[in-house]
Amino acid sequence: MRLIDADALKDAVMETEPVFDTNLNPYQKTHDVMVVIDNAPTVEPKTGRWKRTKAYPNIIFCDECGEPFEQSNSKDKWNYCPNCGADMRGEQDG
Repeated sequence: MRLIDADALKDAVMETEPVFDTNLNPYQKTHDVMVVIDNAPTVEPKTGRWKRTKAYPNIIFCDECGEPFEQSNSKDKWNYCPNCGADMRGEQDG
C-alpha cells in the first residue's frame, strides 16, 4: 500500500485526454486511468506527538498542525490526529 496525493491524482486524470475520448473503448479508458493512478505522486506519512502545557492541563495539542483537543482523562488520546491525520502512536509527551 502507498499513500497518494488525491488532489494531484484528480488533476492528472482531468489532464488525460484519452479518458474523455468517446471513440475509445471502455477497456482502453480504464487502462489509461490505471496508468495515471500507477504514476500518482506518493505522500510521506506525517508522524507527530501529543503535547500539553501546564496552562491548559485538559488540552492536548498536535505538534504537527497545532490543533488543540480537549482530553477528558489522561488515557484519552487518539492514535491519529483528527485534524491533519498525523500518526500519533510513537513516544508521547505528558
